[in-house]
Amino acid sequence: MKKVSFWLGINIALLGMMVSLALWLFAGLQERQVSQFIEEKQQTILAKGKGKIQEGNIDTTHVVAALPTDDAGQVLGPVESRMISYVQRRFGHKKPAGKIQKLVFVSSIEGKTNFKNVTAREIQAEHYKVDNLQIKKQDKLPSERVLLTQDNELFTLEDLLPNLSSAASIIVNHLRDTLLAQGMEETDVEAIVKKFETLDLNAISFSYGDSQLTLQLPDGYGINQLVLPISDLYPVVKSDYLVDADKVGYDEYMAAQVVDKKHLRQVALTFDDGPNPNTTPVVLDLLKKYNAKATFFVVGKAVAGNEAILRRMVAEGHVIANHTWNHPNLVTISGEQVQREIQDTQAAITEATGIVPTMVRPPYGSVNQAVVNQMGLPSIYWSVDSKDWKSRNPQAILKEIKEQTCPGSIILMHDIHQSTVDSLESVLQYLTGEGYNMVTVTDLLASPLNPQLIYYSQELSGPAR
Repeated sequence: MKKVSFWLGINIALLGMMVSLALWLFAGLQERQVSQFIEEKQQTILAKGKGKIQEGNIDTTHVVAALPTDDAGQVLGPVESRMISYVQRRFGHKKPAGKIQKLVFVSSIEGKTNFKNVTAREIQAEHYKVDNLQIKKQDKLPSERVLLTQDNELFTLEDLLPNLSSAASIIVNHLRDTLLAQGMEETDVEAIVKKFETLDLNAISFSYGDSQLTLQLPDGYGINQLVLPISDLYPVVKSDYLVDADKVGYDEYMAAQVVDKKHLRQVALTFDDGPNPNTTPVVLDLLKKYNAKATFFVVGKAVAGNEAILRRMVAEGHVIANHTWNHPNLVTISGEQVQREIQDTQAAITEATGIVPTMVRPPYGSVNQAVVNQMGLPSIYWSVDSKDWKSRNPQAILKEIKEQTCPGSIILMHDIHQSTVDSLESVLQYLTGEGYNMVTVTDLLASPLNPQLIYYSQELSGPAR
């Protein structure tokens, strides 16, 4: 009996050793097969163009990326960054764990683009599952496009539409019209529009063809694509990137905007620091009486409770612009605070009116280049200071305007002072008697405005000093 037990034990041990050896041989064979497959795929990918191989594991997925390089052998940074996000969005960020169960090969090929002086790289990926000694190809992963400038920098929507805040107002209007045309309830449309206004436009994909710009929208915006005729963007587009046919249309549009307005005797009345529920409605009444249009530089914190006044401004043909939230001296606060002052005011005005302001007046006329960069909107100063803020005297206000005003002037006033309201009828009578047309700043300056410039009058503009 003891001998039987002995030989049974020996057999079991031998069987265990054989199984372990078989498993070891199988694992080794599988590992060699996977390694050989990876090497062959790397060679195939590199044969298609210049590049550098990077590889690593995410959990049980082995990722091989062929990073494209330029003529000097440098990796194209924007494509590398997009490849990394492409992989992480699909396979996560987990640390390597266990044996390889999946293989992913990421590469890029040159793609087509209709933008002039812009190239494209199409990021694509092949996905395989390691199943014992078989390597099975899985469903193809969707590709992604990266647009590059001639310097191999990322080409963004802001490169195409440099005044992106002005472009955003055009895009928002198209989005609203498109959703309404599809039968969506107005309250739902406005909720989507409000959400869209917080979207980083530089982070979305876009394409251009057949004289149209197509924006790929994320989930939750009612539609997957928003298509705009490129002609609707002529006021804000950088024409260097347009195809010849659209460039002809752009040039014709710009030529039509060039009007000699000196003989029109136009001036722009501007009012700062409102709205004020006691004085601003009276200002609007007087403007309406004299068929005058004005530009109101609104303080963000004054919007709440006065939304109806802002909506009346829009309805009566006036323009609303940004005058910051708290009226600080922007040179004395941080760049982040400058952005918050502008952005919070933009949001308040847009929520109240549905209009995205396209201009800003820095409080006290105080800016430097750093502030200009943070604001991101054209700065509107003035050539005529009524000094209503100082004199608080209707006769003195009229005197300043009489002495300083000429065709093309931008006139500074404040709709929060009763003395300004008391002076306004005599000011309007004087300007009308002198043959002046009182128009908005938008109409006075006409051509697309540069967010890097300060505008003092119809004729005078320049950079921050």
